[in-house]
Amino acid sequence: MSMRTLMVVAGTRPEIIKMAPIIRALQKSGIPFTFVHCGQHYDNNMSQQFIEELGLPKPNHNYKVKACSQGK
Repeated sequence: MSMRTLMVVAGTRPEIIKMAPIIRALQKSGIPFTFVHCGQHYDNNMSQQFIEELGLPKPNHNYKVKACSQGK
């Protein structure tokens, strides 16, 4: 039986922070996964910076949905 690949989806900074321990556990255990970032935040400092600082892998897919700023 082949092992299935899990999909980890995050779109906001809080979701990235919450998913970080899960992603690390998947990496450590060797369970295959795909990391999807839907790019909800319009500012790189709100997402990519946290991905890098948390030592997470670059997302396999980035959909760049981008929400509007709070001023719009």
